Amino acid sequence: MKAKIVFSQFQSVVEKPRISVDKAGMNMPIKENNLEKYDSQSGTAGCVTQETPRILSQLQPFNEARFDAAIAWLAWKHDRSLSKYEIVKLHVLMDVFHVIEFGSPIIGGRLAPWELGPVMDEAYGRVDDWCDQFDYGGASPANFKISAKGTLRYLTPTITPEPGDFSASELAAMERAWELLMPMMNKGYNGYLESKEFFHSDTTFIGRAYNKAKLEDRAIDWNEIIDAYDAINHTDHTSVKIIIGL
Repeated sequence: MKAKIVFSQFQSVVEKPRISVDKAGMNMPIKENNLEKYDSQSGTAGCVTQETPRILSQLQPFNEARFDAAIAWLAWKHDRSLSKYEIVKLHVLMDVFHVIEFGSPIIGGRLAPWELGPVMDEAYGRVDDWCDQFDYGGASPANFKISAKGTLRYLTPTITPEPGDFSASELAAMERAWELLMPMMNKGYNGYLESKEFFHSDTTFIGRAYNKAKLEDRAIDWNEIIDAYDAINHTDHTSVKIIIGL
């Protein structure tokens, strides 16, 4: 009998933005600590000042269980161990693709413009902690085995994930992320450099949004990701921007 991860209690509702309920029972967009504030007049979450527009950098909090399940599913499906860099970039891409089409991330988190490129802070921290525990004590996290290849650390799932933990649209976004990133990563160091160019270049939608945020020293705005995607691909996702602004 195969082992499985049970994450059904963490499954998201597809095609709807993540919301929380305040004490009065009012639906409010998710806010992140003190980095974002809720604007009661416009009904949007963002960094609100008199000088700068609102920045919508987080649509829902980072979900550790869904993160683990998504990474385990992709690694298991494609029979490939994943490095820390590959994991955090797959997370960014799968959430980006699902937000662009449906207005809701698969995993969530705050999208930040690191030197590494776009990164969800919490995802990097989680995998980094796993690798530190392995380096200093030889321990691997639950449901994964860590192996060392030179200075790199690779994670392999130790269980058989269930695709039923995700909706059809989420699985499609996850696969789209894999098909974009992993052909580059399979080329070795040159592929890594190619991926860096993709995440940093103004010729790509994600690079364009990243560079704008980096220049202004702030988090990456989901609206700007959608705008850049539409500008480059000649599409119109205005309806999605309305959804995430509700």
